[in-house]
Amino acid sequence: MKTLQKGQTTIEYVMLMAVVLVLVTTVLKSRAFQDYLGAEGEFFKAYKRIIEFSYRYGTEGNVDPHPDFTGEHPSYFGDGNTRFFGPLGEYPEN
Repeated sequence: MKTLQKGQTTIEYVMLMAVVLVLVTTVLKSRAFQDYLGAEGEFFKAYKRIIEFSYRYGTEGNVDPHPDFTGEHPSYFGDGNTRFFGPLGEYPEN
């Protein structure tokens, strides 16, 4: 009798895993999921804008204020201060 129950339990787990796999596959391939988290989804488009802005300007944001970029770089000069290191005075001549 124990052998029959062991085999039944194994079959039940295999069937349960198959059902879970089908449900997960259905959700992952759904149109709503793909539109939001797919390769061209809205989530990754928004994340891409934020990363591009942070890389270019060295500060948080998500909309490029200077798409053609004319003028001073906003992360280099802001409020009369720079965010980059530099010498306080001229280097001495050798």
